[in-house]
Amino acid sequence: MKFSTACKSLALGSLMLASANSMAAVIASTDFDGRTVSGSTASDLTWVTQGVANPGDVSADFALFDTAGTANRFGVDRNLHNESSWSANVALNVLAGNSIALSNVSFDAFIINNAGALQTVQRNLSYTAALLDSAMNVFSQISVNDIYGNSGSVTNGQNIMFDFSGNTLSAGNTYTLRITASGTGPGNNAALDNLVINGEVTAQAVSEPSLMAIFGLGFLMVMARRFRK
Repeated sequence: MKFSTACKSLALGSLMLASANSMAAVIASTDFDGRTVSGSTASDLTWVTQGVANPGDVSADFALFDTAGTANRFGVDRNLHNESSWSANVALNVLAGNSIALSNVSFDAFIINNAGALQTVQRNLSYTAALLDSAMNVFSQISVNDIYGNSGSVTNGQNIMFDFSGNTLSAGNTYTLRITASGTGPGNNAALDNLVINGEVTAQAVSEPSLMAIFGLGFLMVMARRFRK
């Protein structure tokens, strides 16, 4: 290989290393299967993650149900109409070396009665998803209102989605996804299942000193080969 050709190849490889690599991915998801409940906290969750640390337990601000109707789901013992709303937090700790461009958050919405059983008639339910920074300040918030009405038959488990495109989670920073349930009309409680957070993970570019070191090492290897010849 000619010296000039080797240098061109080396430079091209260095530029490829310096470029940021992006990949659409599930940032974090759990189906709550096998979860255990202690007070207001759901533990033993199985998470699929990319670009963030395992979120671990998920806690609400009121006690959770642990009934047949809420098995393998996240259900809160809080009557939305008579006792007001509830919230639950999911930790999103972004790993160093990555930034995340969020696309959406989705989950299945359920309505349950005061005994923790699935409702057989519709009860009004709305959900809000909010992104909080490390100081617990909200910087993006989206609501999906009137998922269910106040009468008629119900098909539980309706999937809802929150569009968070345009929001970026910076490398090494800590964020919180806060999910809030609310409702009006006849009394009801709420649950969720199959939580999925989607986005695009971008690996940070190689820093200039690292790039120079890579190029320098490659140059020495090329020169060493020429001397051996």
